[in-house]
Amino acid sequence: ADSFLYVADLASGKLLIQKDAVGFMLWSGTKEGETHRPHSGLLNAHLFNIRFKQANEEVLVTAIGKSTAYRNYFIGNNTARWKSHVGLFQKITYHQIWKGIDAAFYGSGDALKYELTIQAHQPMNSVSVIQLNYEGIDRLQLVNGELRYQTSVGDFRDLSPYAYQVIN
Repeated sequence: ADSFLYVADLASGKLLIQKDAVGFMLWSGTKEGETHRPHSGLLNAHLFNIRFKQANEEVLVTAIGKSTAYRNYFIGNNTARWKSHVGLFQKITYHQIWKGIDAAFYGSGDALKYELTIQAHQPMNSVSVIQLNYEGIDRLQLVNGELRYQTSVGDFRDLSPYAYQVIN
């Protein structure tokens, strides 16, 4: 758990923010909005990572929009591994994940959104450095511009990307 910089609740799992990747721990067998299960229940889970290939090893990861709410994680008997008053944030940003490029992750309703921001002074060919490696996916395919991935607990998709330019 120490390798995670931030952890966020998802409808059926957790988002795990790491220095060089974004991880997803997803599970099946829960009802909408239910994020905790009784200890006696069985839970089918699947972990996968989206790793930033050839990314800046010195990337700065920041969180903004801290909530007044917090989470406590008292798991197991080893109190040294317990975490309390873990902050909740609205947005996580990887600054300069690649030269001149930031990546931000944030919630929008029940959905997770992310955006890549290319600084204005970067040449257009700088986008070629953006490479993501999907690890732990059972099947990955491109369908009508959407990236679809299959896991042992269900199918997920990233909608077709769009680009825009802000002028002034």
